[in-house]
Amino acid sequence: GEEREVPLEVRLDPSVTASEEAYAERSAFLLSVRETLAEACRAAASHRTLEESQLTEAERSALRDLGSGGGFRNPSARSRLARLYSEFTGDRVRQGTLDAPTPIHRRRFDALRSRLRAAITLLESR
Repeated sequence: GEEREVPLEVRLDPSVTASEEAYAERSAFLLSVRETLAEACRAAASHRTLEESQLTEAERSALRDLGSGGGFRNPSARSRLARLYSEFTGDRVRQGTLDAPTPIHRRRFDALRSRLRAAITLLESR
């Protein structure tokens, strides 16, 4: 056994049409989405012990937005954000994409992030 070090260059698959800039933009976007999801999960966990009967309707709505459920027809804000994430990473049914997020993706993310942060602010003001 002789050991040798050989330089290695990692490149995208030649069949991928996304540019390196688009891929970097996608990665930065997904990191932001993931950070917001983690923030929502932490907030949901820290407010899980609240007695629902003592909450206002706005506080109950905020808790629902931070939760992972809501059903197919009316998913929570957190579930919608997870769905946006999976549009890029793929899931059991759909293949993800290496393309950069579109302006529509960014608007959806901004709206969901604002909604989740408003829910967190409301619950933390108790």
